[in-house]
Amino acid sequence: YIKLKPGNVVPQILESLYKVGVSSVLVEGGLFTLSSFIVAGMWDEQHVFVNPKLNFGQGIKAPKTILNADFQLVGNDEYHLIPNTRSSK
Repeated sequence: YIKLKPGNVVPQILESLYKVGVSSVLVEGGLFTLSSFIVAGMWDEQHVFVNPKLNFGQGIKAPKTILNADFQLVGNDEYHLIPNTRSSK
């Protein structure tokens, strides 16, 4: 259990993980969680799968991102690897 201060928790989470030796994190969350990391700029790359044939109606929306024209097909899905060009990796 790690108690966080109110406000922007992303840097607090990453700092806490770093202190215990975690240097790599996979974030697979909903709109709020993913957007929090994106807005904070605390990400190195996005792996986005898109299937234009699927329609989830009123399902949970994904964060807005700019997909590149260069993608690979994985089955019926488009796989986009999007690096964070502003990352201090």
